[in-house]
Amino acid sequence: SWNPLWANLQVYAELARDAWRARHWLDRLRVWWKAPGWRPADVAARWPKPAFAIDAVARYDPAVPRTRQVLAFAVFVALLTTTMLFLWYSHAMSWPQRVAAAAAILAALWAIGRLSEGSREGARLAGSAASLPSETPRPSTP
Repeated sequence: SWNPLWANLQVYAELARDAWRARHWLDRLRVWWKAPGWRPADVAARWPKPAFAIDAVARYDPAVPRTRQVLAFAVFVALLTTTMLFLWYSHAMSWPQRVAAAAAILAALWAIGRLSEGSREGARLAGSAASLPSETPRPSTP
């Protein structure tokens, strides 16, 4: 997936699923501390998964029309600028404004991922994220 949130959280979701399914409390803790790929024996028996092999990993490369690629790039550049402005002026923002701005940035990143996957929903969301007002409070000068 091109979804940046899922790309970062997928591993933890799988660990949480294995921890939830484990019968023994000690195994539920071990899932988080053992080497990557380790699974409790009872979980591996009930929900088998093939062993990880780097050679077997297929490259994720969905076909995306050129117009969507250009739109995703344009929205990313706008988002990069928005993030820079957010970081520059965040000291002048209240906590609710910071939280709202950070949430909007994360939502726009998610929309770029969906757009890059060729999703119609991503195109709609990326277009609306690009049209968000970019008002940033100016710090007062003495």
